[in-house]
Amino acid sequence: MIAAHKGNIPIFQLLIKKGANLYDKDNGSRTVMHWAATSGNLSFLEMLYKRYIPDISQWSCTDEDGATPLHYSLIGSNTQILQFLISKGCNPIPPDTAKTLSVIHWSCALGLTDPLHCILTSSNNTNSNIDELVVCPSFVGEPLHVAASVGSMELSQLLIERGNDVVNNHDPSSGMTPLHCSSAHGHLNILRLLLTNNAEANGLNHSNGQSGLHYASASGHGE
Repeated sequence: MIAAHKGNIPIFQLLIKKGANLYDKDNGSRTVMHWAATSGNLSFLEMLYKRYIPDISQWSCTDEDGATPLHYSLIGSNTQILQFLISKGCNPIPPDTAKTLSVIHWSCALGLTDPLHCILTSSNNTNSNIDELVVCPSFVGEPLHVAASVGSMELSQLLIERGNDVVNNHDPSSGMTPLHCSSAHGHLNILRLLLTNNAEANGLNHSNGQSGLHYASASGHGE
């Protein structure tokens, strides 16, 4: 697995030749596919796929937290690897959506615009498919909630452009809307963007009845 993580093709092939188990998992249930995705070495990943694991369904394997190699490609910050995996049929929606954040959520949390753009533009441009790409676990809101919280203008714009009516959606766990998130974290530019796109200025948190004004005041963001 270290050879996979380092993207070292000669060492990897020698270990396989000497009987190393291609499908072993480490203590976090990560496979060579997970580690190869973090390597940043597209040539290694292509070799692994074409020569050893050509069945793309096996690339949906998950670690102990439900993350797939596609998730791990974000750690390596290599959009080419993500593009390659998606082009071969890897699904940005994890097998267990009740347990794991989508790849789009991860992109937003990490502030990565290129992977998000790649995922959205690789999908069929239909409302139903975009909705499917942002399937959310019960413990977190839409990716726009995440982008609004971290203050990424570019990510927020992209999600709004492709995300239908998500600006007023409530996080099922906290009851917050993206406007509440941007207000709580003091991201004025995101707040303006949301209001321009018909976010409810006086919308209330479903859980505690607080508005964006309450969140801004509580966080000391009165400007």
